[in-house]
Amino acid sequence: MAGYTQCVYTNVIGNAAQEGDKMIKPFSTGQENELYNLITSVFNEFIGFEYTEEGNKVFNDFIKPEKILDRHKNGNIILTYEKNGRIIGMIEVRDNNHICLFFVDEKYHNKGIGRKLFNEMLLKIEGKTEYLEVNASPFSENIYSKLGFKSIGKKTEINGILFIPMKMEL
Repeated sequence: MAGYTQCVYTNVIGNAAQEGDKMIKPFSTGQENELYNLITSVFNEFIGFEYTEEGNKVFNDFIKPEKILDRHKNGNIILTYEKNGRIIGMIEVRDNNHICLFFVDEKYHNKGIGRKLFNEMLLKIEGKTEYLEVNASPFSENIYSKLGFKSIGKKTEINGILFIPMKMEL
């Protein structure tokens, strides 16, 4: 599982993509605390209970605001979805081919926000890779399947983190 420790989980060219008062745009320095709060809220509600204590510690370390900022500075693509000036969704991709984080505020589940973020991210990596991978949490496996990902391995646990490796050919 090469690179697993670098990215443990589970589009805009120029200007932001807009739809009414909603926006998808690249992450900006200063938004890391808001991303941390969004991710923590969704993770605690839907994912964290399936991880061991160690897994929760590893994940919480990975999403610290300073770590988000470091990964951004090191080239990870992070897109945010804003509504009324508040971030309600985000996606992070490493090496143009691995989804590290993908979260949408619970109040906005099943409203197409995740798909819009995903589609914008696909535009951002277009022509840079032939595939996209993710280590999907059990909660998100069905979501990734709907986006076109296929399971490429069995449910696995590493460092207390439970995931299903998935891949999508582009």
